[in-house]
Parts: sequence; C-alpha cells; structure tokens
Amino acid sequence: MAGFVADPEGYLPGSKMLIPEGVPEDKRLALISFMMVETGAADWARPEPPADDPSLNQELPIAERFPSFWNHMMTNSTRYRMVTADGELIFRAYFNPDGSVTSSEKKIRGFWHVDDRDFFCYALYGIPLTPDKFVECFPVAVMAIPRFAEELWASSPAPGVELHGGIMAGRP
Repeated sequence: MAGFVADPEGYLPGSKMLIPEGVPEDKRLALISFMMVETGAADWARPEPPADDPSLNQELPIAERFPSFWNHMMTNSTRYRMVTADGELIFRAYFNPDGSVTSSEKKIRGFWHVDDRDFFCYALYGIPLTPDKFVECFPVAVMAIPRFAEELWASSPAPGVELHGGIMAGRP
C-alpha cells in the first residue's frame, strides 16, 4: 500500500486512482492506519479528535470550521472539462461565499451547500450539452489541502458523461 500511494501510476501502470501527486513519505503511515481503521482491517481504537478542533463545532460558519477549504474554494477557479455524446466543453466555475456558483460560460450557474456530514454538494445547470445539469458531493476534507492543476480528478455524474475537474489559482 505504501508503494502504491507513493506513486500509483508507477506502482500499478494504468491505475484509475487519480491523485495529483504521491502521498508524501511522512504522511503514508497515518493514511494507511486510517484506511485500516475505516475498513475494519485493524481493530485499533479510533483516535479522538482534539476537543478544541473548530471543525467539530457545527454552529460555526464553514469559513471558520474549515478555513483552508474555504480559502481554496472561494478565491480560486474550478476548471471543468465535460465530455458527452454532444461534444466537449471546457469552462470555469466560481464558488461564491453566498452559496452561488457563477461561470466563465454565462449561462452556466449553480449553487453549493455543506451538509451535516461535512460533504460539499453543488449543482450546476444551464450547461450547453446533454445532460445540461448535474449534482456532485464530496467530503470537505478532499479540498482542504490546496492543489492546483487543470485536471485533478475525474467523475461520471451521468451515464456516458466524463467530467474532469481541477483548480486554477485565482479568479479573473
């Protein structure tokens, strides 16, 4: 597992695991331990988070609970490349503090919300392809560490649709 998370493509050519870079050596043991506890492969006691961890206080605004996530998403551009039977579209989305999403393609709009499980869920609509809308959710923690590249992840929000996303520094 350590070799795989260090370099997924080098360890297993053709791997579908998309991460922007290998997990740093000093983080691998913690990641593997976490995976073992979460999957039941180890019967270790789950560590308790620090009592003063702001992410545990559901009454705080998202910006205070997850400041790294907030700054990353609210000050940068999300670049999408959507491939469907209708063609390919590249556009940028801007997640705004008021819960709205605006875009470089003026007709594409949306909204976002963080749910009680700390999942960031968003919807985009007005896309000039079919399907013309989609919804995705992912854990806030996934975007808490700033990473920048045109394509950092891929998903399939609908059958026959490939959605590639990445984060670009700044906004226009």
